[in-house]
Amino acid sequence: MTTRQIIDYAENDQALEMRNAFYSALQDKVMAHIEAKKMEVAKTMFNQPDPMATADDVAITQAQ
Repeated sequence: MTTRQIIDYAENDQALEMRNAFYSALQDKVMAHIEAKKMEVAKTMFNQPDPMATADDVAITQAQ
């Protein structure tokens, strides 16, 4: 849903359609933000260095 559709519904006194369009647009934005955050967290979570690794282990891993 676009902002224009929401405004058109409001101008035409179509409150239910306006509300549904607004909620749909809001949900799309929130879900996109959540998905982006999940990707960011996953990247940082699985790219952490092993605290038990030695300097030699880290050098070998980085060389690969």
